[in-house]
Amino acid sequence: MTHSCCLPSFGAGVFTIMRPPYGGLRFWFSDGLSRLAPQCVDNIYIGVKQRLWPRIFTRLFSLPCSMRYHKYPPPPALAAFVRCFWIMEGNGGNGDPSLYRLFASSCPELVVQYRNRFTDFDRHGQSSLSPLVHLYGQTQEYRETMVAGEYGIAGAYLYPYAVKALTGMPASEMSNRVMDMGSNDVAARMSEAGSDQARIKVFSDYLLSTFRSAAEPDKGLQACIWQLIHTKGATDIGSMADMLFVSGRQLERRFQQGLGLSPKLCSRIIRFQSTLHVQEREPGKRLTDIAYESGYFDQSHFIREFREFSGFSPKDYFLEDPDEIADSFIKIS
Repeated sequence: MTHSCCLPSFGAGVFTIMRPPYGGLRFWFSDGLSRLAPQCVDNIYIGVKQRLWPRIFTRLFSLPCSMRYHKYPPPPALAAFVRCFWIMEGNGGNGDPSLYRLFASSCPELVVQYRNRFTDFDRHGQSSLSPLVHLYGQTQEYRETMVAGEYGIAGAYLYPYAVKALTGMPASEMSNRVMDMGSNDVAARMSEAGSDQARIKVFSDYLLSTFRSAAEPDKGLQACIWQLIHTKGATDIGSMADMLFVSGRQLERRFQQGLGLSPKLCSRIIRFQSTLHVQEREPGKRLTDIAYESGYFDQSHFIREFREFSGFSPKDYFLEDPDEIADSFIKIS
């Protein structure tokens, strides 16, 4: 299989890479006079995992594949329910499907697919076409989704107690589940919108009309979640119980009813999420330092929990291209 791309430094020539069966790389340069000058470089050791090769190749040689991901703050009227909005657009390059891994998340997401449809896979490999407008409940395991060709998708990253305000159901009934929200007209209006800002306006209006008749969120749980997020999962469970003037058992019951997760599991997932962009903010930071500063007992504890919630080891994850990493998911092919 060969891929070609124009390299300005070679004038009018074309630079083509071919990978021989024995693993070396052959470079051929053909100039404008159609003269061939082969140069062979064999037995080159590429110090990355084999699964990373296609992505690195794509990035280096500018194959027509792209992903754009942007976050936007919610309007003040939605700030109690929505952490942020996000929009992602892209294409499958040469027609191959794009595969994403979605990480465990302490917060649900309302998703609108306004261009193309994604196919979701569960941990057993079973697939299903995701609804145009759907709610992902909070999850304690990773999963994967795939789309072929050009796509456009928008999401509202919600606080856990927003589930009841949206659906009337306790959050515990939405854990690790997907709900079809109907409202396909929202996807149609987003598709017709000409900018991210216009799509966020459509999304916000839809949520405001949905939340307007909903009961106020549990202020106590709201305070606990904000505290956990602010401290990156490091808030002591006993101190949260004291803050709400309840016992540890009552706090457990209140979390399960309002969030669908225990206080301990919620803290663990938030702590994991807090580590995802550390090396992007602090390049070269050692995994051991990330583990201890994030409150893990040791590096093996960090590795074990990271793999449980993402399917990656931290070392493999931090080798990934930052441009293909979002807040709760990553493009893996």
